Amino acid sequence: MIEEGLSRRASGKRYIKPRDFGFAFGVAVFAAALHTIALALELFRAAESHALTASTVTRVLILIELCLLVTVAGLWARRVAWMWLTSAALIAACAGYAWWYAYSRQVLALLLSQSFYQTHAEAVPTHHFGLIGATWLNLMVFMTSGVLLVWVVKTLRGMPRGCVAKIIFKRGSSSNASR
Repeated sequence: MIEEGLSRRASGKRYIKPRDFGFAFGVAVFAAALHTIALALELFRAAESHALTASTVTRVLILIELCLLVTVAGLWARRVAWMWLTSAALIAACAGYAWWYAYSRQVLALLLSQSFYQTHAEAVPTHHFGLIGATWLNLMVFMTSGVLLVWVVKTLRGMPRGCVAKIIFKRGSSSNASR
């Protein structure tokens, strides 16, 4: 893999292997698919509920979904500028989870301060991992987002300074491409 306009020997930098990039793209697609399922489940649960429900959790899930779609698009584009956008989207997704956690803590503290909820604990909403309405899918998406963020930051740190060209994977005839 080389950068347009930069020679591999001159830069002395190690580049991403095509299979690493493909693996990261696959993980991003997997995370986006899992989160789409979690979002659909949340929307169905809210639609079936006959009580008033707050749309805050749904809004956070939609924000995280958009961030994951930007991540998939950024990894698909294979451009350095899109990699920066991907890292910003992953940071926003992790911030969305942090905000969801803070919101859940606030709501649970408010509920548990009421005497009714102290005597009727079954009326308190489920809160796996400290997140109201969370499922194991949300935890998996959060973990894969964190792993992708680490990978993107590591990848961006390994690229030459000022590089804005498209990342190209050379295959075949050149002896430098196989190394």
